[in-house]
Amino acid sequence: MKVALIFPPYNLIKEAYGSKKQIKRGNLPSLGLGFLGAVLEKEGYDVKIIDASSMGIGFDATVNILKKYGPDVIGISTNNAVAKNAMILTDEIKKVLDIPIILGGPYPTCFPDECLGNKSVDYIIVGEGEKTFPKLTNAILNDNKKLDKIKGIGYKEKDKKYFTGMSEPVLKLDELPPIAWHLFDLSIYNPLPNQYRKTPAICYITSRGCSWRKCAFCYNAGIMAQSYRRHSPERVINDIKHLMGKYGIKEISFWDDNFLINYKWVKRFCDLLKENKMNLVWSCYGRVDTASKEILKEVASAGCWSVFYGLESGNQDLLDFITKGITLEQTKETIKWTHKLGMESRGSFMLALPGETPKKAMKTINFAIEIDLDYAQFFPTYPEYGTKLYELARKKGKIIKGYHGRTKAAYIPEGYKGAKEVEYYIKLAYKKFYFRPYYVWKRLKGIRSFEDIKRYYEGFKFMIGLTH
Repeated sequence: MKVALIFPPYNLIKEAYGSKKQIKRGNLPSLGLGFLGAVLEKEGYDVKIIDASSMGIGFDATVNILKKYGPDVIGISTNNAVAKNAMILTDEIKKVLDIPIILGGPYPTCFPDECLGNKSVDYIIVGEGEKTFPKLTNAILNDNKKLDKIKGIGYKEKDKKYFTGMSEPVLKLDELPPIAWHLFDLSIYNPLPNQYRKTPAICYITSRGCSWRKCAFCYNAGIMAQSYRRHSPERVINDIKHLMGKYGIKEISFWDDNFLINYKWVKRFCDLLKENKMNLVWSCYGRVDTASKEILKEVASAGCWSVFYGLESGNQDLLDFITKGITLEQTKETIKWTHKLGMESRGSFMLALPGETPKKAMKTINFAIEIDLDYAQFFPTYPEYGTKLYELARKKGKIIKGYHGRTKAAYIPEGYKGAKEVEYYIKLAYKKFYFRPYYVWKRLKGIRSFEDIKRYYEGFKFMIGLTH
């Protein structure tokens, strides 16, 4: 039996980042589909992954691939960003193929009723899919027997909707089969400019959930939050050996919400990298309150060249308001140590938080410059459904319905005149940070190869597209 797993058509550079300059960068494999594909293959299914976004194909081309493959069941990965396109895709599929369609991912988890309200959507999965998807697929292919006994799904019978609650999470991640990398065409993936040192580069995740789970804006701290779990260092090393040996991967970007936590785990991982002489180049995400000097020294000695920190604001009162759990002094100290150990620092900020004013926005922009980050991202606040921030934003300011990308206003605080003013400060932040003479000179001094020149050129094009 055949199952097609799809990530919908989506232009990341244009639709998410809002850049007017198109570059063939930024797409990386959907790890969720990779895990799901591995589980389904283990159950005996023939699986095909169609990553329409990274392939650069539209709805018609996606449907044509499905027609040739002839799946018995279709699964579509759906987050907030691609929800609109996912719904269009389901309609286009149903015009020519009478095949059961399952939606999974954050969007159907948060908006189950809305998803099942689309006549082309037959089923949804709420929560993690590795346990639920094979059970649901088996039930569908056996005439929908005992659907009500499968936890974590939504379905329709005679125009009536039924929901069975949240799915059961995978508590021991090492029990999952390794990601089915062979189901991806790894040649089509490329990180954003200046977010890699060597190619081929790939993404990977060692954990699920968040150990902090208090940030008001975060999905992993909202009503759908699940417990923090992590692969063993040994499992991660084995997976990396496979990626390096079979696919020639030279660099990995770890996408854990917070890789730099649990010194014992991190040290074991770094020791194994060194013992196996893997010569891996890698980067990761971290929190400034858990990125101790000891952990930073370990990762720097084991090939880590860049750490991405969620910094959110240069105003302590706003950090406290969103329950971030960090201080500006911690940020300064951690960035200083990151640089001292020879690693690059990246930081992400949210502008237009509830309670922010243009004056406070400027304080955040200047803070990013003051701490001398190597790269910075400035996103408009997006109050995600199911988070504390969403409830706070409903009471103060104005939420703009839908997802409009990472440069368009999604929320207007009381301190701003409107969406245009929010978007003005987003562009101003990028201009002030990236077009400083000192910053440009620092980047030019860092050029060591022709590959560096190519990365900087594409990065410059990307940034021009964001700010003009």
